[in-house]
Amino acid sequence: MQRVQSLDLARGFTVLFMPAIHTVMLYSQPEIQQSVTGHIFAFIAEGPGAQLFMLIMGIMIHFSSSLNKKSVLQRAITLLVAAYVLNFLKFVVPLSLGAIPSNLLQELGLRHNMDAIIFFLSLGDILHFAAIAYPLIYFASLLRYYQWWCIAFAIAIIILAPYTWDVNSKLIFVNYLLKLAGGHPPEVFFPLFPWLVYPLMGLSIGYWLRKYDVNSVFKWVGRVGFIILLASLLFPATKVQTEWSSFYRTEAPDTLFTWDSFYFGLGASIGFI
Repeated sequence: MQRVQSLDLARGFTVLFMPAIHTVMLYSQPEIQQSVTGHIFAFIAEGPGAQLFMLIMGIMIHFSSSLNKKSVLQRAITLLVAAYVLNFLKFVVPLSLGAIPSNLLQELGLRHNMDAIIFFLSLGDILHFAAIAYPLIYFASLLRYYQWWCIAFAIAIIILAPYTWDVNSKLIFVNYLLKLAGGHPPEVFFPLFPWLVYPLMGLSIGYWLRKYDVNSVFKWVGRVGFIILLASLLFPATKVQTEWSSFYRTEAPDTLFTWDSFYFGLGASIGFI
């Protein structure tokens, strides 16, 4: 199969913009965050950015010819180590130097002490999600008719994800794993449920891209996404209970809306609808 330039562009877009976006979100002044540039960065961060990263991860797993169980597990461990190293460099080092904005610490109810270090070091973010999702998507790709299983798994996750939120255990390590699975902002972002939907559907799209004409696949991806996008609007409006749940933890209608609006945009962006 020939390279899909739109996917290459999307991967480069994600890599180049995400560091700048996180810098603006965490360290810039309020007037910068409220500027036109700040609003654009916020839209990218909570719009196509994270979902695009995860969708492409699923597509690329399908096209990789060198994957096996050993390499997948090694990469998952590498991603997990990188996630905690990044937490250390991004949060713990600035905290030790007194560079973490005081309003951020105040919002999180933290002070410059060991509790803050433990909090920031263990904070779950997109790389933690990737480390867990990567082997799961790979093993899903080994199933017979996995392109249909991915769709079935995604639908199940969309419906059942809210039941995994805020499930607790008295065991500290188990409780941390439950948070990574169900999310608990601001301690853990990008929970496995429902965000596993995006790489699952990326894997399914990867199958169709490899089997059929690329233009035709994107055409149908856009059309199907638009139809389900309209259907998702028929659900009652979701009652947002916290400031985090509207993006990181979405109810079934919101996940469906985000998923299919992204599909529609993916097809429309390359002009095949």
